[in-house]
Amino acid sequence: MTEEKKRELFADLQQCGMSVAEMSVLAVLLMAPLEPAEVADVVKGELQGDALEQPLESYAQAVKSCLKKKWIRKSTKQEYKKQAALRDHETIPFVDEGIIASPGRIDLTPEGYHLFRKAAKRRYPRYGMRCNSPSFLLEIYSDSEADCREYAKSLQEPYSIYPFDDGTGEMDGSGGTVYGLFKDASEPLPIGPWRFNRFEVVPKGFRIILRYTPAPAPLA
Repeated sequence: MTEEKKRELFADLQQCGMSVAEMSVLAVLLMAPLEPAEVADVVKGELQGDALEQPLESYAQAVKSCLKKKWIRKSTKQEYKKQAALRDHETIPFVDEGIIASPGRIDLTPEGYHLFRKAAKRRYPRYGMRCNSPSFLLEIYSDSEADCREYAKSLQEPYSIYPFDDGTGEMDGSGGTVYGLFKDASEPLPIGPWRFNRFEVVPKGFRIILRYTPAPAPLA
């Protein structure tokens, strides 16, 4: 991250009344809700070596302040059922399904998420990917054509191999992986509504389709 980008990010955070540590806590919980006792340690691990890494105590304090500000909360059985139903019945493309927050785990509140998006939009652009394993396709989504192109470009190096989940894996993580060799990519296609994650539907955007051909597993 350049110094100019840092200054812009810090200005956005200050405007939203959010610290760097609070932003990091929200970002990690957005990816995966966590047990209360492990949040600070996991955030520290995820940010290790990052330009914005903070001391562990800062993350511990950020968890407390985010709870107090009602940006995060313990998930309930009702919320768990709601997220599961959303995943099962959504009719528009769902890009980042994420992990459903089991009861008792810490997750963002809708208010916390939308403030996070406003504060951290420069660090975390809206883009994501859907994997179509049977057809060896990756679908790249973004609300910005430039971000869509940039993210897609990072996945289409010549001779790059991508691991697709074929749905036959075991609970221990073994098996269930087939491999694809990058073939070609579409141009960005304007699209209508798509769900970025469990909190947000984006009214329009762009999609790029990356096509792969079946390939042998790469050498270890």
